[in-house]
Amino acid sequence: MIIKKRAILIICSSLTVFGIALAGSTGAQAKEYIVKPKIDIKLCSEGSLPEMTPLIPELGIYTIDTDDDFNRSEFDFVEENSEVELFDTYDYAAVATRGEYSITGMNAMWNVGIYGKGVKIGVVDSGCNKHERLLCCLKDGESVVEGVTTTEDNIGHGTAVCGVIGAGYKDNSFLGIARRADIIPIKFIDKDQNGDKVGGKTSDFAKAIVAAVDDFDCDIINVSSGDKNSDTLRLAIDYVSKKGAVIVSSVGNKGNSYIYYPAGYENVIGVGSVSKSKSRSSFSNMNESVFVTAPGQSLTLLSGTSDTKTDSGTSFSTPYVSGIIADIMSVKPDITLEDVKEILKETSEDLGDDGYDTFYGYGLVRADNIADYLLTNYTYFTSGVDQSETDGKYEIRFRLNDTSFVPAFLLAEYAGGALSNVASDYSQPAEDIFMLRMDKANDNSNFKHFVWKSLESMMPYR
Repeated sequence: MIIKKRAILIICSSLTVFGIALAGSTGAQAKEYIVKPKIDIKLCSEGSLPEMTPLIPELGIYTIDTDDDFNRSEFDFVEENSEVELFDTYDYAAVATRGEYSITGMNAMWNVGIYGKGVKIGVVDSGCNKHERLLCCLKDGESVVEGVTTTEDNIGHGTAVCGVIGAGYKDNSFLGIARRADIIPIKFIDKDQNGDKVGGKTSDFAKAIVAAVDDFDCDIINVSSGDKNSDTLRLAIDYVSKKGAVIVSSVGNKGNSYIYYPAGYENVIGVGSVSKSKSRSSFSNMNESVFVTAPGQSLTLLSGTSDTKTDSGTSFSTPYVSGIIADIMSVKPDITLEDVKEILKETSEDLGDDGYDTFYGYGLVRADNIADYLLTNYTYFTSGVDQSETDGKYEIRFRLNDTSFVPAFLLAEYAGGALSNVASDYSQPAEDIFMLRMDKANDNSNFKHFVWKSLESMMPYR
């Protein structure tokens, strides 16, 4: 079959270009290559090219299956389709008491009602199961694995990663860092009924990364895996980065200086792992790809469709950072990659050597410092109305930067030009945080909130 790509094909009479039989075959197993033809390629060179299959046409990338030599000078690059490694293989035996939220000050975000609402996170992984604690945020995704049409997770890795971002409340257990963000699973690796791996090649990896933007318009792409450096992967990362997506990627679990990609690229935020005592995890790679670190050791993670497990790896510190970036984007939706990098640099807790180092990058992400960084210029910040996972009540949270007096609050349903179901009682989760709660009376109603300097003056708080 002749593949036509833009205007680069020159059809020559009496020649069969891609339909030629492969001469000299010895029966050896064909290798799979990823190739990018040169723009001025002359496809009328008899026998110079084997058959190509489109991989990512937007980037001019194809695949070739052949055990024969072919003319590599006709391509910008030719590289073998390699295996991508998932970073969850380190089995850390000691299970510490949960401290992953306290060491990053995560409650500073949650107390003010910042949960990543309105942000789309593409999770390029093994898919995601419909776990009971992901029902509020898991959206339809897709599989790029040939012959696989569902995003069901037969490996378990992707479900665990998604849980770090979006796990809902249950029995005072762990919570997702951005549990109101939309999680979109994009499956590039699978396991068949015999337990054999399906997909998971560079080609699948790159295609999934591009799909996160082209098919789902994701704001953030979480990559808890890594590959060797390749032109294919670099082109895919550059493509989605130029479209505005922020890519967050694991630095790897070898515990040495080996650089995995895409974490090694300049336009990607590489994430290492620390323990709950803020020490670098022994498995976390140490090199210039480390931009920041986050908890990734002995974490409680989602497993199956209703269970949990304990595991470690930079696979799980990475979605921690993706979740925090989603929280930032929910407050600053027009923020760029460079803005995100600057915020992380300014707010991370410096660990190890003074300043940047290859063990911790710019340090441990600190949600409390980020909240101060984002909200200091607000006279007050309001979360908007959200439904509590603990009891189903509706609530709104306020952060006031002037705590010298207590303002008056009102939350009410608004329908037909009138207020109803008015709630004015509040609680204070923290000195500068106020929370109003109410039962929902009308499924079709809107909510209004008011803040006054005092109930007597009824002057709006600004």
